[in-house]
Amino acid sequence: MIGGKVDLVIENGNEIEILDFKTGAITQDCLDDEGEIYSDVKNEYKEQLKLYAYLYFENTNKFPTDLSLVDLAKQKFPVEFSEEECKALFDEAKNLLTSTNDCINTKSFSANPKEENCKYCLYRPACSFFHKKLETDYSFNDVLGEIKDVKKFQNGNVTVFLQNENKNLIIKNFSSKMFDELNSHKDKQIRIYNVRKESTEFVYSITETTMIYG
Repeated sequence: MIGGKVDLVIENGNEIEILDFKTGAITQDCLDDEGEIYSDVKNEYKEQLKLYAYLYFENTNKFPTDLSLVDLAKQKFPVEFSEEECKALFDEAKNLLTSTNDCINTKSFSANPKEENCKYCLYRPACSFFHKKLETDYSFNDVLGEIKDVKKFQNGNVTVFLQNENKNLIIKNFSSKMFDELNSHKDKQIRIYNVRKESTEFVYSITETTMIYG
Protein backbone atom coordinates (compact mmCIF):
# COMPACT_ATOMS: atom_id res chain seq x y z
CA MET A 1 0.00 0.00 0.00
CA ILE A 2 2.91 2.34 0.67
CA GLY A 3 6.19 2.47 -1.22
CA GLY A 4 9.21 4.64 -1.74
CA LYS A 5 12.61 4.69 -3.39
CA VAL A 6 15.52 5.27 -1.02
CA ASP A 7 18.51 7.11 -2.49
CA LEU A 8 21.16 5.25 -0.47
CA VAL A 9 21.36 2.62 2.26
CA ILE A 10 24.71 2.01 4.00
CA GLU A 11 24.94 -1.26 5.92
CA ASN A 12 28.02 -1.73 8.09
CA GLY A 13 27.59 -4.59 10.51
CA ASN A 14 24.83 -3.63 12.90
CA GLU A 15 24.93 -0.01 11.74
CA ILE A 16 22.37 0.84 9.04
CA GLU A 17 22.02 4.37 7.66
CA ILE A 18 19.36 5.58 5.24
CA LEU A 19 20.29 8.71 3.29
CA ASP A 20 18.15 10.89 1.05
CA PHE A 21 19.69 13.53 -1.23
CA LYS A 22 17.93 16.87 -1.75
CA THR A 23 18.58 19.54 -4.37
CA GLY A 24 16.67 22.27 -2.52
CA ALA A 25 16.84 23.75 0.96
CA ILE A 26 16.67 21.09 3.67
CA THR A 27 16.11 23.38 6.65
CA GLN A 28 13.73 26.21 7.42
CA ASP A 29 13.61 28.96 10.03
CA CYS A 30 11.43 28.19 13.07
CA LEU A 31 10.48 29.99 16.29
CA ASP A 32 11.12 28.42 19.68
CA ASP A 33 8.96 28.95 22.78
CA GLU A 34 10.87 32.13 23.61
CA GLY A 35 10.35 33.57 20.14
CA GLU A 36 13.92 32.97 19.08
CA ILE A 37 14.63 31.92 15.50
CA TYR A 38 16.41 28.61 14.90
CA SER A 39 17.00 26.41 11.89
CA ASP A 40 15.48 22.93 11.65
CA VAL A 41 14.97 20.22 9.02
CA LYS A 42 11.66 20.56 7.21
CA ASN A 43 8.92 18.39 8.71
CA GLU A 44 7.99 16.81 5.38
CA TYR A 45 11.57 15.57 4.96
CA LYS A 46 11.61 14.16 8.48
CA GLU A 47 8.37 12.29 7.85
CA GLN A 48 9.64 10.96 4.52
CA LEU A 49 12.74 9.46 6.14
CA LYS A 50 10.75 7.99 9.02
CA LEU A 51 8.44 6.28 6.54
CA TYR A 52 11.51 4.94 4.73
CA ALA A 53 12.75 3.60 8.06
CA TYR A 54 9.55 1.64 8.65
CA LEU A 55 9.43 0.38 5.06
CA TYR A 56 13.02 -0.81 5.48
CA PHE A 57 11.97 -2.61 8.66
CA GLU A 58 9.01 -4.24 6.88
CA ASN A 59 11.34 -5.59 4.19
CA THR A 60 14.31 -6.64 6.33
CA ASN A 61 12.93 -7.00 9.88
CA LYS A 62 15.68 -4.59 10.98
CA PHE A 63 15.35 -0.90 11.85
CA PRO A 64 17.98 1.55 10.59
CA THR A 65 20.18 3.09 13.23
CA ASP A 66 20.58 6.46 11.47
CA LEU A 67 18.53 8.66 9.14
CA SER A 68 20.22 11.50 7.25
CA LEU A 69 19.58 14.12 4.58
CA VAL A 70 22.35 15.38 2.30
CA ASP A 71 22.31 18.64 0.32
CA LEU A 72 24.16 19.63 -2.86
CA ALA A 73 27.13 20.84 -0.80
CA LYS A 74 27.40 17.29 0.65
CA GLN A 75 26.41 18.61 4.06
CA LYS A 76 24.69 15.93 6.14
CA PHE A 77 21.65 16.62 8.35
CA PRO A 78 20.79 13.84 10.83
CA VAL A 79 17.13 13.18 11.62
CA GLU A 80 16.23 11.89 15.07
CA PHE A 81 13.59 9.17 15.23
CA SER A 82 12.13 6.36 17.27
CA GLU A 83 10.67 3.07 16.10
CA GLU A 84 7.34 4.03 17.67
CA GLU A 85 6.95 7.27 15.74
CA CYS A 86 7.98 5.58 12.47
CA LYS A 87 5.25 2.97 13.02
CA ALA A 88 2.74 5.69 13.92
CA LEU A 89 3.49 7.61 10.72
CA PHE A 90 3.18 4.43 8.67
CA ASP A 91 -0.22 3.61 10.22
CA GLU A 92 -1.37 7.18 9.67
CA ALA A 93 -0.44 7.00 5.99
CA LYS A 94 -2.28 3.68 5.56
CA ASN A 95 -5.38 5.04 7.30
CA LEU A 96 -5.35 8.13 5.09
CA LEU A 97 -5.15 5.99 1.96
CA THR A 98 -7.96 3.71 3.14
CA SER A 99 -10.27 6.57 4.14
CA THR A 100 -9.63 8.39 0.85
CA ASN A 101 -10.45 5.27 -1.17
CA ASP A 102 -13.59 4.70 0.91
CA CYS A 103 -14.74 8.25 0.21
CA ILE A 104 -14.21 7.73 -3.52
CA ASN A 105 -15.98 4.33 -3.56
CA THR A 106 -18.99 5.65 -1.64
CA LYS A 107 -19.11 8.83 -3.75
CA SER A 108 -18.86 10.95 -0.59
CA PHE A 109 -15.63 12.46 -1.92
CA SER A 110 -16.20 15.88 -3.46
CA ALA A 111 -13.77 16.43 -6.31
CA ASN A 112 -13.04 19.81 -7.87
CA PRO A 113 -11.57 19.04 -11.32
CA LYS A 114 -10.34 22.17 -13.08
CA GLU A 115 -7.25 23.22 -14.98
CA GLU A 116 -5.24 24.61 -12.07
CA ASN A 117 -5.94 21.48 -9.98
CA CYS A 118 -5.56 18.83 -12.66
CA LYS A 119 -3.20 20.06 -15.37
CA TYR A 120 -0.02 18.67 -13.83
CA CYS A 121 -1.55 15.89 -11.73
CA LEU A 122 0.09 12.52 -12.45
CA TYR A 123 -3.05 10.63 -11.41
CA ARG A 124 -5.30 11.96 -14.18
CA PRO A 125 -5.49 8.60 -16.00
CA ALA A 126 -6.90 6.93 -12.87
CA CYS A 127 -9.36 9.67 -11.86
CA SER A 128 -13.00 9.09 -12.80
CA PHE A 129 -13.83 12.71 -11.91
CA PHE A 130 -11.26 13.95 -14.42
CA HIS A 131 -12.57 11.54 -17.09
CA LYS A 132 -16.03 13.09 -16.67
CA LYS A 133 -14.51 16.56 -16.98
CA LEU A 134 -12.90 15.64 -20.32
CA GLU A 135 -16.32 14.89 -21.80
CA THR A 136 -17.12 18.60 -21.93
CA ASP A 137 -13.88 20.49 -21.25
CA TYR A 138 -11.28 20.87 -24.02
CA SER A 139 -8.87 23.15 -22.15
CA PHE A 140 -6.54 20.28 -21.22
CA ASN A 141 -3.82 18.58 -23.23
CA ASP A 142 -5.80 15.37 -22.77
CA VAL A 143 -8.72 14.08 -24.85
CA LEU A 144 -11.19 11.23 -24.88
CA GLY A 145 -13.65 9.87 -27.41
CA GLU A 146 -14.67 6.93 -29.55
CA ILE A 147 -12.34 5.99 -32.39
CA LYS A 148 -14.27 6.59 -35.62
CA ASP A 149 -11.43 6.23 -38.10
CA VAL A 150 -7.69 5.57 -38.28
CA LYS A 151 -5.67 6.60 -41.34
CA LYS A 152 -2.08 5.82 -42.28
CA PHE A 153 -0.33 8.20 -44.69
CA GLN A 154 2.51 7.64 -47.14
CA ASN A 155 5.07 9.15 -44.76
CA GLY A 156 4.14 6.48 -42.21
CA ASN A 157 2.33 8.79 -39.82
CA VAL A 158 -1.00 7.68 -38.42
CA THR A 159 -3.94 9.95 -37.59
CA VAL A 160 -6.80 9.02 -35.26
CA PHE A 161 -10.27 10.53 -35.55
CA LEU A 162 -12.22 10.61 -32.29
CA GLN A 163 -15.80 11.59 -31.58
CA ASN A 164 -16.66 13.06 -28.19
CA GLU A 165 -20.36 13.84 -28.00
CA ASN A 166 -20.88 16.25 -30.93
CA LYS A 167 -17.19 17.17 -31.27
CA ASN A 168 -14.81 15.56 -33.77
CA LEU A 169 -11.20 15.44 -32.58
CA ILE A 170 -8.11 14.75 -34.69
CA ILE A 171 -4.91 13.42 -33.14
CA LYS A 172 -1.93 13.30 -35.51
CA ASN A 173 1.58 11.87 -35.83
CA PHE A 174 1.20 8.42 -34.29
CA SER A 175 3.84 5.93 -35.39
CA SER A 176 2.88 3.44 -38.11
CA LYS A 177 3.46 0.72 -35.51
CA MET A 178 0.31 1.93 -33.75
CA PHE A 179 -1.99 1.55 -36.76
CA ASP A 180 -3.20 -2.02 -36.21
CA GLU A 181 -3.70 -1.57 -32.48
CA LEU A 182 -5.65 1.68 -32.88
CA ASN A 183 -7.66 0.33 -35.81
CA SER A 184 -8.70 -2.70 -33.74
CA HIS A 185 -10.35 -0.35 -31.22
CA LYS A 186 -12.78 1.33 -33.64
CA ASP A 187 -16.03 2.44 -31.98
CA LYS A 188 -14.43 2.02 -28.56
CA GLN A 189 -13.63 4.87 -26.21
CA ILE A 190 -10.00 5.69 -25.52
CA ARG A 191 -8.30 8.41 -23.51
CA ILE A 192 -5.13 10.08 -24.74
CA TYR A 193 -2.97 12.08 -22.33
CA ASN A 194 -0.21 14.64 -22.93
CA VAL A 195 -0.99 15.72 -26.47
CA ARG A 196 -0.11 19.09 -28.01
CA LYS A 197 -2.81 21.45 -29.27
CA GLU A 198 -2.44 22.60 -32.87
CA SER A 199 -3.47 26.03 -34.12
CA THR A 200 -6.67 24.52 -35.56
CA GLU A 201 -9.33 23.88 -32.93
CA PHE A 202 -9.80 20.23 -31.90
CA VAL A 203 -6.63 19.14 -33.71
CA TYR A 204 -3.80 17.68 -31.64
CA SER A 205 -0.38 16.05 -32.13
CA ILE A 206 1.22 13.42 -29.97
CA THR A 207 4.36 14.14 -27.94
CA GLU A 208 7.14 12.03 -26.45
CA THR A 209 5.11 11.67 -23.26
CA THR A 210 1.76 10.83 -24.86
CA MET A 211 -0.03 7.91 -23.18
CA ILE A 212 -3.13 6.02 -24.35
CA TYR A 213 -5.64 4.23 -22.13
CA GLY A 214 -8.55 2.12 -23.32
